[in-house]
Amino acid sequence: MSKHDSVAPTNRCTALFIDGDNVDPSYAPGIFTHAGAAGRIDIARVYLRAQSTSPWSECAGVHPIFASTTRKNATDLMLSVDAMECALVRRIDTVVIAASDRDYTHLAVKLREHGVLVVGLGDHKAPRDLREAFHEFHDLSPTNKPCATHAATKQDARIQKIISGARDGLSVAELGAKMYDAHGVRSEALPGKNWRKYLQSRQNLYEVDISGPHPRVRCRTRTAIKPD
Repeated sequence: MSKHDSVAPTNRCTALFIDGDNVDPSYAPGIFTHAGAAGRIDIARVYLRAQSTSPWSECAGVHPIFASTTRKNATDLMLSVDAMECALVRRIDTVVIAASDRDYTHLAVKLREHGVLVVGLGDHKAPRDLREAFHEFHDLSPTNKPCATHAATKQDARIQKIISGARDGLSVAELGAKMYDAHGVRSEALPGKNWRKYLQSRQNLYEVDISGPHPRVRCRTRTAIKPD
């Protein structure tokens, strides 16, 4: 019987680490469900780039950690260092990592070498070598996303008219600039005070891609309301 088999899941001390720059916050319910199944969550952190305005920073039950620099992979390094510290110093039994980036493959292997049960969570794009580095890997499918249905407004019609003029969607920053130029709409007047939060809260209308350095938005469904 292995160390992990001899410990009841409910008695395991579990640390949850989320790569907030590459994991959409709408996956949060699925992440917490899987992490809770692995054991009692004693540590829950989400790692974000410096000056990030991600909705993760306001997510209940998880502590946001912001990188002190905008250098590439700064959040990856912070997450990796903290995960190893938990394993070696705090003697955490289980580490859950929510990420789909193969850069975490070596981290998962090293944690396993130190006797830690390592659980991975990610989307369907997670590469095979990353998946195989964990004891378990669970896909966060679209069914895990809480997709609240929002009725489209005249403002959504204006937004969609602007987005539809671009073949591959727009960066969120570009959309904000165009909405201000065309309609005088400032981000401060939106619920959540910025465009990204507004768009992500209306998942039945918009798809926000945060995988790159500049989040992009596309229309998920078109409203029948006519813009001004």
